[in-house]
Amino acid sequence: MTNSQLNNLSKQEFDLLYETLCEIQEDLADGTAKVAGFLLLATGWFATSKNAQDFLESDKVAGYLAIAALAGTFIFYVCASMKIFLISKHTFLLLKQLHFMPTKYYESRRVDVATIAIFVVGNFVLAVLAGCLTWRLI
Repeated sequence: MTNSQLNNLSKQEFDLLYETLCEIQEDLADGTAKVAGFLLLATGWFATSKNAQDFLESDKVAGYLAIAALAGTFIFYVCASMKIFLISKHTFLLLKQLHFMPTKYYESRRVDVATIAIFVVGNFVLAVLAGCLTWRLI
């Protein structure tokens, strides 16, 4: 292969990996917002719906299942977030190994530990709030 062909191949690899890194970052934010929305919806429903409150008071098993569903949703979210973090880390390393351009131009697209921690803690607070409201009703 000529230098021009190698450079073109490196550019194609870089473009693919950079696009992947951008999609990973966007998907994490989108998924976090969806889980937060679900947890807020559940919290609001348990806090304001007389039908939901009456049902949970009359059927303890349903209340425990609701708490299990909230916990399961949160655990699934944490596992998915960790997988996304690891994929982002690997993709970033592949980009870095290409030596196509300095990392300062794309490092902001990498999902870092602080971002994961902020998102997980935020959804943890919402899950605990929804769980406590449900527990109070059963």
